[in-house]
Amino acid sequence: MKSLAGGAASAHNPPPARSNGRRVAFDSSRPTRSQNPMLRTFMLASVAVALASHATSAEEVESPIYRSWAKAKVGTSVTYREIVITKGVRAESTRRATLAKLTPEKAVIDEETFETVNGKPKVITSITLDYRKGLILLPGMTKEQVENPGKGKKAGLETVKVLGKDYKASWYETEAPTDHGPAVGRTWVSDEVPGKILKSSMKVESADKTVTTELIEIKVP
Repeated sequence: MKSLAGGAASAHNPPPARSNGRRVAFDSSRPTRSQNPMLRTFMLASVAVALASHATSAEEVESPIYRSWAKAKVGTSVTYREIVITKGVRAESTRRATLAKLTPEKAVIDEETFETVNGKPKVITSITLDYRKGLILLPGMTKEQVENPGKGKKAGLETVKVLGKDYKASWYETEAPTDHGPAVGRTWVSDEVPGKILKSSMKVESADKTVTTELIEIKVP
């Protein structure tokens, strides 16, 4: 495997743990177990389209998530580090998404979240995701909203450095509800990365909590 990470630890690559996983099929993105609602907001932006999957008269567009994975080879993986600080207490986890299968209709992604326990990586969640190529637009929804969930909100373009490389990224700010009050944050995305997400930051002021997520490794077979 060829790694594009500058120094991402190989310890962050435990063997696949599919036996305890679930399988989920979405038109585009999905909510994850990530504690960062900003990522969930981006991933959910196109999920609502699934509600209209049987509306034969609706317009169909290509899923941007499928498109980003379709550029990659089977076996390609992206890994993210998430750091959560709550009232000064720090917790860290890592999430890896791997392209397991690619067809003209869908991209199948194996996703694992793991933590380091006693110096060894331990998988804590495992799930298989089907990202379908076609999205059915709901009434009132536009292609622009599928491509850019931040459209109409605070959003812009920015060059960001991740893994030692400069990416031309789109960013947008969102507000999402949590059990402890509103979470306000920013997400950076790029079509150059499988899954699109480069990094994100989020703060829940009422809970004295911050969450930062960043791409730390891309592996190409």
